[in-house]
Amino acid sequence: MWKPLRKSTIRPRRISASLRLQPLESRLAPAVTIVNPTTATFTDVDGDKAIVKVSAGTLTPGLFTTAATGLGEQLQTINFGGGGFDGVNLTIMAVKAPTGDGLVNVGYINSNGHDFGAVRVAGDLGRIDAGDGDPEVAALKSLTVLSLGRYGLDTQGGTGYLQSGIAGTLGVLVVAGDVKEAHVRVYGNDNDVKIGAITVGGSLIGGSNDDSGQISSDGDMGMVKIRRDVIGGPGYNSGRIISQSSSGKIAGVTIGGSLIGGPGNDSGLVYSEGDLGMVRIGHDVIGGAGERSGRIESVYKLAAVTIGGSLIGGSTFRFHGPALRMVQDHGLRWHVLTCE
Repeated sequence: MWKPLRKSTIRPRRISASLRLQPLESRLAPAVTIVNPTTATFTDVDGDKAIVKVSAGTLTPGLFTTAATGLGEQLQTINFGGGGFDGVNLTIMAVKAPTGDGLVNVGYINSNGHDFGAVRVAGDLGRIDAGDGDPEVAALKSLTVLSLGRYGLDTQGGTGYLQSGIAGTLGVLVVAGDVKEAHVRVYGNDNDVKIGAITVGGSLIGGSNDDSGQISSDGDMGMVKIRRDVIGGPGYNSGRIISQSSSGKIAGVTIGGSLIGGPGNDSGLVYSEGDLGMVRIGHDVIGGAGERSGRIESVYKLAAVTIGGSLIGGSTFRFHGPALRMVQDHGLRWHVLTCE
């Protein structure tokens, strides 16, 4: 697959220091029990009974990589890259134990080269790769998780990435909590690929790595709703919502909190290479220390922008944010800005 480039209302799951201090070497099952061809179970790090279910195909122990941690196992990888699960739905959930929280965190779901149906994870997901690049069939019909990247690389054994690559179309993205330093990228022919509706119940948070805390599409993007903030980080291009195709467009963006530029250049950004629909910011647009940070921009049409709070400049001498801009190379010289 491609190489990486205010507080959520969802209470983050705590992983105690004792669970982080003893990363034993990763191992393939027998930690995982195959209940039947479409169901597998294992004991999670806090003692919960974790359940993995697919709608078709045959699960085998060799698909799972786990590491003994805490009271059970950390599921680091499920590898569907060998095929046999094209278009299936995947659900990963947990049955709460007295010592547990009823959640299960997953490092990496690998379906590189193969399409998936609906994927649900009742916990944090580090990353997912899916899709065969065929525009006629969705690469991933939907992805529903509690959070993305909340625990960094801990769930992948300290290695790997937080960049998810979807080769084709992603139908729906729902994150109940934060997208923290993770990047969801939908890529392919810009006339064919797209992301449908996007809902993030917490914040989109950039980090120190370039392109972190980002949702991007090589084609169209549906309505985007971020309940709290979009926050740029030290990394270049961090904390961004972006459509990267001149033929693509973003239907509209609603940010319940603030759009905040960070120390990194081009951080804290809503950007479309094509048209950009109505943008609503509940609180402030704040420039950061990075050049061009804290920005809303469309290369073609920008329908309108509503800001519930203030426009606050950053500290950089050159190109300091915030900015609301529509590039005028195409003779499209209008936009509407309302500060309430």
